Parts: sequence; C-alpha cells; structure tokens
Amino acid sequence: MKRSATDAFGEPMAAIYDGWYGTRRADESTPQAVEVLAGLAAGGRVLELAVGTGRIALPLAARGLSVHGIDSSEPMVARYVELRPSGVQVHPIPMRYAWPSEIDLMARLAGLERRERWSGWDRSPFTASSANHVSVYSREKDRARERFETR
Repeated sequence: MKRSATDAFGEPMAAIYDGWYGTRRADESTPQAVEVLAGLAAGGRVLELAVGTGRIALPLAARGLSVHGIDSSEPMVARYVELRPSGVQVHPIPMRYAWPSEIDLMARLAGLERRERWSGWDRSPFTASSANHVSVYSREKDRARERFETR
C-alpha cells in the first residue's frame, strides 16, 4: 500500500515537527538557508515547497519578502496557521516525491528556468551521490532584468 505525504506528515508529525526540527543540525542550517534564499530573492517573491510549520518561510517574511508556501499535509498547514498567523500565505496541495529532473521539467512547463542546484545550503556541488538538493528557479524575464541591472 502506498503512503502519501499526508500519512507521513499528518497530525502526529504536525504536533512534534517544530521540536523535531529544533535539533542542532536544523538550528545550524536554518539561518544559512534563510541567508541564501534572502540573497537570491533580492527583495522579490519566494515560493517554498513543503513549507511545514514555517521554519524557513517565517524568517524570510520577517525580512520583508513576499513568501508563499505549499505543503501536501493539511495538518502541517493547519498547525502553521494555528501557531503563526502571519503574512506568509500557505496552501495544502497533493504532492508526491519528485526527482530533481521531474521538478526541472515541471518548472520549465511553468515558464521557469533553473538557475542553481546545490546539494546543501552551503552551495556544495550537486552530484549523483547527493542525498539532498537545493534548486533555484526564476522566470526568464526576471533573469533578463537581472542581466540588464548588473551591466
């Protein structure tokens, strides 16, 4: 029987998620992730996939960025809204695991272009043996504006 993200991140996980991600490793990676993303957003909009309870989205919004988050788990989104009413808009949507190449295709179909891919927030290279990935996309018109502004 297939398990969905909602099964894995349902009510039981929503109740303990913040404590679970309050680990030393998460505490160390969160500020780094926020710094990288805030720099990439350059005052623009941010879409966070699997927003959870807002560990990354809330610090980005606190910096004045327009943040939207989506998550497959309605209980996680409900917990987020319950604990942290803020300017971050969150939306539960059905999802499944997608390989980086699938995400690239979906992004292309949505008019986005991949700008960067790393294996972690420290911008280490993404390789075939990477366990994680950080992928950054933008619209082509945003890249054209960026190229124009840097000249």
